[in-house]
Amino acid sequence: MIKGIYTAEDDLISPYLKHAYVMPEINKVTRRLLDGSWHIQTIGDPSKRLNVKLTAYESGKQDIDTIYGMGGIVKVVSRDKIWTGYIDMVSWEYVFRGIYDGDMQVLVISEDDNA
Repeated sequence: MIKGIYTAEDDLISPYLKHAYVMPEINKVTRRLLDGSWHIQTIGDPSKRLNVKLTAYESGKQDIDTIYGMGGIVKVVSRDKIWTGYIDMVSWEYVFRGIYDGDMQVLVISEDDNA
């Protein structure tokens, strides 16, 4: 697959993926004990949140907004990885003539190699 943002059915929404980077999301409890030492407890396995910057035309923006509103799944494809997940947040900045720059966060449910 070429680099870009896709629907769950592999329809290309936008090929203009600027960058995507993964942030681990860890549930941990940090407490200071009576003797002054620290106790750190990690709860469960860490999940992944993908931060994405992209450019899209009006139609791509509408597709992403619809998927976000319906709780649908998107695929983010870079040169070497394919992430699948739910859109957690999306924001847009109008550039010009129906072109938008977007910031999006995706809650990753699977990660594969892009062969």
